[in-house]
Amino acid sequence: MNLLDVLANGVLGAENGTAAIFKRGTSTPATLYGSYDGTGAVTPTGPVDLDADGRAVWYVNEEVDVIVRNATFTPVSTFTAMVGASDVEVRSQSFTGVDYTTAQSAASYPVTLSSVLDLWKTNAGGSLDWKVKIAGVDTTLATAFGSIAGLFYNVKASAYGALGDNTTNDATAIQAAINAAAAAGGGIVYFPAGTYRITSALTLSIGVSLMGAGAIASSITIDHATANAITVSAGTAGKSSSIRGLTVTARQANSGKHISVEAGTFVNVQDCAIGSATLTTGTCIAIANANSFVRVSDCDFLHAGTGAGARGVDAAATGGAFVTGCRFTAPATWNGRLINLNVGGIVMGNIIDMSATTAGNGAGVQFGGSTFGVVAIGNFFPAAGTTTVANFGGTLPLGLAEFNSNLDPSFPSPVTTPGTTNATHAGSLALMRESLREYQDDNSTPLIVFATYYRTSEVRHTANTVQTLLIGSPPFVGADFTLVFNNDHGAASNTITVTTCAGLANFTVNANCVSIYFMKAFENVAAGAGSSTLRWGLVGSIANIPP
Repeated sequence: MNLLDVLANGVLGAENGTAAIFKRGTSTPATLYGSYDGTGAVTPTGPVDLDADGRAVWYVNEEVDVIVRNATFTPVSTFTAMVGASDVEVRSQSFTGVDYTTAQSAASYPVTLSSVLDLWKTNAGGSLDWKVKIAGVDTTLATAFGSIAGLFYNVKASAYGALGDNTTNDATAIQAAINAAAAAGGGIVYFPAGTYRITSALTLSIGVSLMGAGAIASSITIDHATANAITVSAGTAGKSSSIRGLTVTARQANSGKHISVEAGTFVNVQDCAIGSATLTTGTCIAIANANSFVRVSDCDFLHAGTGAGARGVDAAATGGAFVTGCRFTAPATWNGRLINLNVGGIVMGNIIDMSATTAGNGAGVQFGGSTFGVVAIGNFFPAAGTTTVANFGGTLPLGLAEFNSNLDPSFPSPVTTPGTTNATHAGSLALMRESLREYQDDNSTPLIVFATYYRTSEVRHTANTVQTLLIGSPPFVGADFTLVFNNDHGAASNTITVTTCAGLANFTVNANCVSIYFMKAFENVAAGAGSSTLRWGLVGSIANIPP
């Protein structure tokens, strides 16, 4: 309310006169109030009376025009009454004001409207007229908020209603936000800090990305024994999805897939923590489609599974994977695969930690039988708690480039089924079979020599024992293979028996000497011309090279 203070103070010459009060710029009488609290409202049909001092006390809540006349109805004064922003008092928990009596500053104490408006202008970047600065341009609030409405879908917004309180089932609310983003052609579904419990899988549409406030702050936890947490749906050409800044884990023992890419598409998983060291028994990230490619970077993987099907990143269905800058931690018993590849992939700069593993025959990086085109660079394998697990397990890929990895020497070769019979992979760079070389330094019998995957194999014989060498099958007609036998012993070797090589049935090597045998692959005539059955044939040798 605004007091008409000119009338309240009295107008000289208008004693016992009148005052006509109109809405500003009109001839319509204004509504008058008898008190500051807005009570006693009247709308006069004519001028109001002034007392013997030319006074009258009235309040208005709008701008008014006032015509003051004396007792003979002669105009004495004409003015417009309004109130400036500096004179309007505002009391609100939203603003800090000053108490009139104590001068104390606190929320809900009086502040002027001009201070409130100036505060808005300051926080709007200096923009006028209730606009905000965006890239230096004064922009209306509708435009400003509209520009981000199609980019971020906050799962805690009232339109969706997720709580993130680690108790409520937020699956329906989160799926509603994902669906809204998908209907708009794509967008980012945002998870503010909180733990979002779900009891069924979320379906992530391609073109929609999930983003949290960081893996420590934002967590999706599946509360189901077998259900997936996130299932990525079918791909669309030119579109991809990302999952960033989230923890995806289990609330109870879960054998499902925390992230499952089940259709041909491209997915980025970055800055996430995936799995639980006590509850995850299935797969952290599953690539279940041959046409999918998943890039996993800067993530932390935990696993509790002891079964052979336990997986960290699993490309079991020939989907490709690029895994870089991640940490994988295996449990005490590990029979699974921290990284499992069936076709090409890149495994670079990861920490593959089986140091707590004391039982099992699992692997850090496992290659399937059809794997090809793998690059493994700069990975670190801390010493495992048992030598029955392998840093690299399975079958050697065709076209493997593996170098600059820190491998504990207790690990077996990358080309054998996990076990203790072979020494560390010795090649620093291997681009194809023709440049691969393996080293065997034990005296077991029989000893498998992997001629299928290596161009050269060197066997180091350190005990005077009888030994049988099982030469692996040729990979193709015309393939070459060289066997280097190093008798690193002070006496001549006992008879060394050789299998699957025509022309070389057995041999002996003098004390501290080396013998070299050159072989070539040919078709097995006994099986008929054009047969796929191949044999090795000895084409030359250099025997007993002295030290």
